[in-house]
Amino acid sequence: MGPTTGNLPPIDPGTLFDPPYLERVKQLSRHWVEYGFGAPKITHIIYIAKLLVLYIGGGYLVSSMTSGFSPLHPTGWWTEPIFYQKLVLWTVLLECLGLAGSWGPMAGHFKPFTAGWRTYLRVDTIRQPPWPGKVPFTSGDRRTPLDIALYAALLVSLVTSLALRGEHDAAFTKLGFDGGRVSPALMVLVERGHLPTGRRSKLPTVGSPAWSRSATRASPPSLSPGRRPRPRSPRRRRRRGGGCAHSASRFWGRDTVDCVCGAAATAAGAPADNR
Repeated sequence: MGPTTGNLPPIDPGTLFDPPYLERVKQLSRHWVEYGFGAPKITHIIYIAKLLVLYIGGGYLVSSMTSGFSPLHPTGWWTEPIFYQKLVLWTVLLECLGLAGSWGPMAGHFKPFTAGWRTYLRVDTIRQPPWPGKVPFTSGDRRTPLDIALYAALLVSLVTSLALRGEHDAAFTKLGFDGGRVSPALMVLVERGHLPTGRRSKLPTVGSPAWSRSATRASPPSLSPGRRPRPRSPRRRRRRGGGCAHSASRFWGRDTVDCVCGAAATAAGAPADNR
């Protein structure tokens, strides 16, 4: 099997429902455990190349060259705080562009791999404010020209902070650092750019993949204008017994869990609980 060929389950789609239910569950679950969703091997090569070339290589070149150091002489920047300041800014820029953590096939992004800036710079795409109705001027679920302007201003402030040379600082020079530091005024601009952008939409400014995935899994009522999710009653909020089995039944469905647990109990020689 070549590097561009996916590893699909050994089941003919035309006869998928012919075997018994438990047999189908066993085949598909074993394949998922061993191969995931069957991504081609080149997918892992792409991720490794992106990490080495874009993040490490690009961050190394940008942080050293824009600070006045030669990339070929690590001893010049190794102890300079401005190099690490710009490395952090490079990380923030990639996260805001959607090129860092939540990127590519492993994050559910196919053709194109990047959805970040392509979505955040378009009007009328989905916007998810963290506190709609509580923070003024943040209601709604669609991007407007204001959101585009705020996001573009954030990117400009990050690129400017990376491109400009460091600002001389007497305290740093006294400690033996010659590169200075990133201008505090530019850092304030980056911070001020994050605040309104993050209040209007949480995705562009929250680079953590876990936050991104949880935000994109919001329930449909929260994305529909004029509709709010129905609050859960105290009876539904009260935890029922069952531990892991109860949690699994909420995720997979009670019939599926009962069927799997019954099969496991039968295989172990115990009577199945058919509640």
